[in-house]
Amino acid sequence: MDEKENVQSMIGEVFVVEEIDEYGQPWVRKSWPNEAEGTCSSHSVAIEPREMEFVGESTPPSSQNT
Repeated sequence: MDEKENVQSMIGEVFVVEEIDEYGQPWVRKSWPNEAEGTCSSHSVAIEPREMEFVGESTPPSSQNT
């Protein structure tokens, strides 16, 4: 995939917000590992409020009760 296809593949996915910048925009990231070549590419994008939907809080696996 090229960069445009990678970014377009992010549409509709669920992400954890990595940071909120000084302008109040949340940033998310996705990585595309290429195990055959031993490389990984990633892309971070700032999301507008109209592009987001709160889907709930997640609990890290290490703190879930079993």
